[in-house]
Amino acid sequence: MAHTPGPWNIDGIFIAGPNDETIAEIVDAPDDRDDHSPNAHLIAAAPDLLAAIKALLAASMYRDHPAESDMAIAAIAKAEGKR
Repeated sequence: MAHTPGPWNIDGIFIAGPNDETIAEIVDAPDDRDDHSPNAHLIAAAPDLLAAIKALLAASMYRDHPAESDMAIAAIAKAEGKR
């Protein structure tokens, strides 16, 4: 099963996909809905972060930064449910 494609946005206490479908509910949201939790921002950025890290690896980052590339490969595997 693939994840819901981005962009994901913060909508009150929810993370919404591109068709306004609910991706997640942020249970630690503050009472002031304009001050979204750091978790909400991180979750909403997830598809963009995954795409960026894949692009960096595709740009031959590995040969110059093998340790960081290994971290990136592990993070991608975790995001894709392969780890």
